[in-house]
Amino acid sequence: MDWYVNGVKVFSDGKGVGANFSAYLILNLSVCAGKYHPAPQGNTPITFAADYVRVYR
Repeated sequence: MDWYVNGVKVFSDGKGVGANFSAYLILNLSVCAGKYHPAPQGNTPITFAADYVRVYR
């Protein structure tokens, strides 16, 4: 199973999934100080949106 962000692979579990694999997709749009970005600054409201999510099997 591979995950991509803007066309760049950011994670791969190296195992894949079987024929009977199923999952519920959750798109978490939380904003915090994390591995890929600095913490938000100031009091200005922040908005964040995903243009699309693609799932391939």
